[in-house]
Amino acid sequence: MTASSQADAEAKRTLRFWALCDVIYGVALATLVLTFVPWKWPLANVVLLTYLAAHVATAPGLWRQQRWAWRMATTTAFVGLSLAVISVAGLVASWAYLKGVYGSFGKGASLVSLLLAATAGQVLGLYPALRLRALLRHCVRAQMQAGRAAATGMGVVLGLCLGLPMGLYNHHRMVVQAPTPVATAQAALGWMRAALQTSAPAEAAELRLPLRHETLIVSLFDGGHMVARAQGQGATWQQALKQVHAQLASHASVKEHLQGRLKLDHPLGFAPVLTWPAFAEALGFEPGRDGLRVVGDSTAMLLPDDVIAADVYGTTPLLPFLPEVRLGISPDWVRQQLNAPPHAQLQRFATESWMECAAPNTGVCGVQRGVVQLPTFTTKNAALAAGQYMLQHQKPDGTFTYVYRPWLNLDQPAGYNFARHAGTAYTLALLAPLAPELGFAAGGAQALQWLMSHAAPVCGDHLCVREGPLAKVGNNALALLALIAYQESSQDQSWATSSAGLARFLLSLQKPSGDLVPAYLPNEQRPAQEMPAQMFASEEAAFALAKAGRVLGDPKLIEAAARLLNFLTQEKYADFLGRFSYGADSWTCMAAAELPASVVQANVVDFCLGYADFLARLQFGANEHDPAFAGHYGFSHVLVPQAPAAAGFAEALTATLQLARAHRRSTTQLQPQVVAALNALKRDQLRPGNDHMALVPERAWGGIRRSVVQSDVRIDFVQHAAAALAHGVALGL
Repeated sequence: MTASSQADAEAKRTLRFWALCDVIYGVALATLVLTFVPWKWPLANVVLLTYLAAHVATAPGLWRQQRWAWRMATTTAFVGLSLAVISVAGLVASWAYLKGVYGSFGKGASLVSLLLAATAGQVLGLYPALRLRALLRHCVRAQMQAGRAAATGMGVVLGLCLGLPMGLYNHHRMVVQAPTPVATAQAALGWMRAALQTSAPAEAAELRLPLRHETLIVSLFDGGHMVARAQGQGATWQQALKQVHAQLASHASVKEHLQGRLKLDHPLGFAPVLTWPAFAEALGFEPGRDGLRVVGDSTAMLLPDDVIAADVYGTTPLLPFLPEVRLGISPDWVRQQLNAPPHAQLQRFATESWMECAAPNTGVCGVQRGVVQLPTFTTKNAALAAGQYMLQHQKPDGTFTYVYRPWLNLDQPAGYNFARHAGTAYTLALLAPLAPELGFAAGGAQALQWLMSHAAPVCGDHLCVREGPLAKVGNNALALLALIAYQESSQDQSWATSSAGLARFLLSLQKPSGDLVPAYLPNEQRPAQEMPAQMFASEEAAFALAKAGRVLGDPKLIEAAARLLNFLTQEKYADFLGRFSYGADSWTCMAAAELPASVVQANVVDFCLGYADFLARLQFGANEHDPAFAGHYGFSHVLVPQAPAAAGFAEALTATLQLARAHRRSTTQLQPQVVAALNALKRDQLRPGNDHMALVPERAWGGIRRSVVQSDVRIDFVQHAAAALAHGVALGL
């Protein structure tokens, strides 16, 4: 056989092999798309199915070695590989863009981005790459009488896609100047206060310093409102302040509100905002840190406080076809606030901010993402303030305002939740011994009265709390927990019979494995064996049974809690993935800390210490890019950390610290982690001096907001934070 005929035979085998592969690939992936991919973005599904159909349509021509089929096959391979390269480049570009916007992007998000990029590269790119390589072999191209155009085009696409991330990063990265000394800010606000109250004072030496970016903004806050704002430009601080003073002094309302507090903002750096696609523009700034303005317009500036006060963060879908995932802010809202045309190019700027600490002439405090950096609250005072918030938002019938919005002084209607009501009653019982004179015991008793009005002996022979057609384990566990905590702190035996009845009900649901059936069906008088496990329910039951067993001195309850605890730390994680992950385990470790040390096995202690170590990897450190995040938990700076996470994790960590001390384990790394989480809660808690945006400050004091850029205070946010702080007091933190 000649070399030419060998090449022809090799080309024939190659084309027929890939013809068969195309049929399998096209049919298999089309079936997966039709079966599993929801039609939230129909265009994407249609394009993908068309792409796969092209593979099947090409196969007969490839089998017969027809040139049109080869051209179509190389084109579809080129398209598939281009989609893979563009997807990978887009993911890396997103990482680079957000890194440019958010600074230290966060290990979690970086890892996820790289994993997604690697997955997209394999799913979208591996088959087209192997196929294109085979179809561009010399023998096949010779058979099809084709040149090198396809290979050259692919090289160009690769070069362009790989260059995109670096270009995006360099263009959108903000170069931020070094912060201004606090003494300069103090001199500036002191001069402005004196100038507004009397005649213009003498210039301070600190105010002769050059003013970077030549812009200062001063705002006057009083009664939860921004009364006035003025902006000045100048080569020095003093020049800009004189312009600001002239504007404020002429404002009609300033003299009437001089009892309010002055706030100073100074831009440190500017960078453009990516305007396409829409989700990139919505995410194109750091909420609470960055301001926004139209490029070329130095007069209209939207400051970080404006976004926080408007409570508009988290309103924009990340993708137009995925409304469930909402981040960032609406670009349309931004342009409306700036009176900007629909397609005006936006620019973001980082600011440094200071404010008079608690009242006029009380010194200057830094402001991080709207939170005034006040002198540290003691752990006990923070716990008591949270408790007083709960009492203030308790209604005459014993229930609590579920959601309160302090910027609007609005009680937001929401469906009431038995579990969170019971959790709040439990926390009031925890707080009662810290300050008996504040009425926490009475508030807890009132909450228990309402809760137990929904309890009845309708679950077989047992007392249970029923919600609709179900008596859920979680609700009953937290009801038992609240009753036992009240009984322990007050020595009041009024509900001793009820707590014993609830404990027996939970025991009746325990399975041989140690786990509990998730609910009981009172109408059918049977356990709901068919129900899937409910998040937190078994873990809450372990804690309630352990605490009830300890307080009541009942060995049956202690033994049941120990069995349940062993299930939650061993059999629950017996699958392959479970050996590499943790779940909703805060209550598990709280249960372990309640049991006598002699009952808790070493592997349970190891589990909780491992859980604490896992959480430590998610905790923002004090030396990171954003001090306002220090002590909180999250995956990146793109997602503003949620205070409920710090509160719930701090509860688990205080229990784990107690557990580690009882079992003489090292707490060298654990204790600083606990202290950092408690400090984050204390720093962000609404209190005098941190309430300049609250319409009725007294109603907001002690509240824990969802995050530093979202105002809603939910009763369970406060309850978990107060419980964690109370445990911190007990541990001497």
